[in-house]
Amino acid sequence: RRYRSWMLMLIISTFICSVLIASVKFFAPSRFYTEDSNTRNDIFGNGDNGMGNSANQGRLEETLDYLVTREVSDIITLLPNNTMSPQYMAARWISTVDQHRLNIPKADGTTSKDEYPFLQRYSLAVLFLSTGGLNWVYRLKFLTGTHECAWFEVLRTEDLPPDQGYAIGIWCDK
Repeated sequence: RRYRSWMLMLIISTFICSVLIASVKFFAPSRFYTEDSNTRNDIFGNGDNGMGNSANQGRLEETLDYLVTREVSDIITLLPNNTMSPQYMAARWISTVDQHRLNIPKADGTTSKDEYPFLQRYSLAVLFLSTGGLNWVYRLKFLTGTHECAWFEVLRTEDLPPDQGYAIGIWCDK
């Protein structure tokens, strides 16, 4: 009888510890934030959250309006209180930090030459962020100033000549 009580207490204690550990991991501040400024350094660089001026705020609002109106992303994923969603982080990155500074397509339903490159770059940024790209060993040039069709690296292996390798990442016709 004493053995059963001891085993029951051990099982209950293990369950409680597991729940506590899972809660801490789930609710703990993300590594994407610095303790002092609550900005995502891995995306926005050196504490700059990309919102340094009203022009950037306007670009973000225009980007969010386009993505919701054209049903590119669900409104829930783009709400300001959901800033850790891959969609929101990609929208904020492409509108405020991205060195390409692409024109944001109009949300009025007209199609323009700006739409395809914007959607391609946004979609690949969402893919990168939603698959934990900030934790990848090889970042493959994602979210850099290079064209998105050059977000790849060449992996060299011993079975190939020194001037050859395998391209891993995004490689497309421009």
